[in-house]
Amino acid sequence: MGFLFFNGCYLFGQFGAYKKGLVVLDNGDTLRGFIKDNVQEVDSKKVFFKDSVGSKKIFLANEVRYFKREEKSYVKVVIAAVNHEVLHRLLKVISDGKCKLLKDKYARPMNGGGSDSGYNPKIYYYIMASQDSLIIVSNRNYEQIINKYFGDSKVKGKDYRFGNIESDFIELNKLQSVQ
Repeated sequence: MGFLFFNGCYLFGQFGAYKKGLVVLDNGDTLRGFIKDNVQEVDSKKVFFKDSVGSKKIFLANEVRYFKREEKSYVKVVIAAVNHEVLHRLLKVISDGKCKLLKDKYARPMNGGGSDSGYNPKIYYYIMASQDSLIIVSNRNYEQIINKYFGDSKVKGKDYRFGNIESDFIELNKLQSVQ
């Protein structure tokens, strides 16, 4: 019975299943195939890729320019430079337009990082107003960012709040593209 249960879970409930997608490498090569699902917001440093014949390859963030899995897109950004080492991350594109809203769900170990400590995810939002400009968005600067980049296309009377950041940016980028 245990064997049957295990087989059923393996066949029908595979965690990290591969989904159709593509990877664009820094050298410009585009690879079409399948991307492992668990990459999306837990580990934004690697892309697990499988081609159409089943060959698997892992690409690090510093090798990838962009990747897409089904309808979800991810773009490489430089988060920081520490001790002359550039830290690349692959962030999920929430909304694209005048300002590209990017999301990073960074999992940090809890309770000192022991093997049974679990992970505490922290969500960070960034906007990319140009290719070289990455700005972290917080509750403190949210209203200023909305006014700076979307002041001319805000909906009158609407209250923009950081808690609605994803829906706000989707709406504002759509409004901007219509104007």
